[in-house]
Amino acid sequence: MGVHWKQDQPILLLLRVALVEQFPFLTRLGYSPHWSGIGGFVDRKTKSGGPSAHAEGRAADIYLSAFDPYEKMLGDGLLRLFGSNLTALGVDHVIWNRQIWSAEKGGPRRYENKKNGPHTDHVHVAFTRAGSQKQPPLLSKLVRDLRWRLDFTLRTRLSGLETVRYGPADWKSPFD
Repeated sequence: MGVHWKQDQPILLLLRVALVEQFPFLTRLGYSPHWSGIGGFVDRKTKSGGPSAHAEGRAADIYLSAFDPYEKMLGDGLLRLFGSNLTALGVDHVIWNRQIWSAEKGGPRRYENKKNGPHTDHVHVAFTRAGSQKQPPLLSKLVRDLRWRLDFTLRTRLSGLETVRYGPADWKSPFD
């Protein structure tokens, strides 16, 4: 049985669960009625007329604003997470806030694309065809680790501490 490409692929299903589990606000976020949270399958063509990664259900848009300090931290973390694990996660490329990291050319490097914009309102991650069919446990672990690092960084910054200290048990992350 072949792959049905006109739907979200297994990696996107796992990505959506892993991100919302660690960053529940991603279900509430919305810059327009049509774009919010974590998008996936969209039936559209590339400039050359072929199917885009979105049209094959192997690309996700994670809607964040590069102009919101918390969301920018998360977007920067996701760029590093996907860029540093291209091969292990089967990532083709990731774009965020005028930067791109790709399997073909490495990165991060400057992203200038007038047609697709600077990607300051979402992280775009596209997986290879083979990578899109997997659900590597590493992805969930990396997202959990990212949440821990961001919370730790925020806690440390907000407390003004330079050394490792543990905050109150009722610490509430701004990502919730």
